[in-house]
Amino acid sequence: MTYPRVVVDLGSHTFHWVMASGAAVERFERRGLRVALAAGLSEDGELAPEALRRAEAALAQMGNALRDIPLAQRRVLGTATFRRLRDPAPLQARVAAHLGMPAEVLTGEEEATLIWHGVAAWQPLGEAPRCTLDVGGASTELAIGSAAGLTQVLSLPLGCVTVSEAAGTASDRWARADAVVAKALAEAGLSAFRVAPGACLATGGSAISAQALARAQGLAADRVSLSFLEGLWRQLRSHGGLAPAGLPGGRSAVVLGELALLRGLLRALGQPLLPLVPGALADGALRTRF
Repeated sequence: MTYPRVVVDLGSHTFHWVMASGAAVERFERRGLRVALAAGLSEDGELAPEALRRAEAALAQMGNALRDIPLAQRRVLGTATFRRLRDPAPLQARVAAHLGMPAEVLTGEEEATLIWHGVAAWQPLGEAPRCTLDVGGASTELAIGSAAGLTQVLSLPLGCVTVSEAAGTASDRWARADAVVAKALAEAGLSAFRVAPGACLATGGSAISAQALARAQGLAADRVSLSFLEGLWRQLRSHGGLAPAGLPGGRSAVVLGELALLRGLLRALGQPLLPLVPGALADGALRTRF
């Protein structure tokens, strides 16, 4: 019997997995479970009991769904919140209890590289440089390269959850979110990741959220513009942060961080338009980790 390959991505906001059949990944199955792991992480790297319970429930559900997949056909990857844990071993043990193996904790650079390969699997590379970006729950990954190879990767320690939390709940949270993002991006120095207009591609949960918001307003769902994001930002700010129409379930708590980061990145990278594409970390792992 031939078994599919499975990559489990234990993200900071969502735990999800991709199951693929065929050497060329002809058929995909994607599933995701909102866990909000990063929202339960303290500054000293400890997870709150509620976050552990959410993680345990999701892992149990995933373990049941994947019980017939041999361990040799699985890869389990932990991302930014695993990196930020003071001691990831207890959570890794829970992962192993449900999924048959502990999570491999990726570095930020490894995460950015896998995202690059995931996007490249769906979008053919050319000679001109291309940048990929993925705004996650607790980190943001960028990579740049071309058909000649990957040139540079960068992982920033801020994501939609961490920016939303840093902004707080007071009336000045909009300005605070902008300030947090502007400071981090200025310190990062993103000039090396500037490419021609339209050659910066976004993927991941925050891109999917932006895609859904654009679709709800009757706009093209395969790209978002800086002007659209700016208009949406002003709209939400004037309405006190009321969740916009079309926002996917589970994203209302992080939409402030998503918009602040996407707007800030487009500005810093000099991109008026951001194409949204399939292919992310799990897709890259399917093609490079087996």
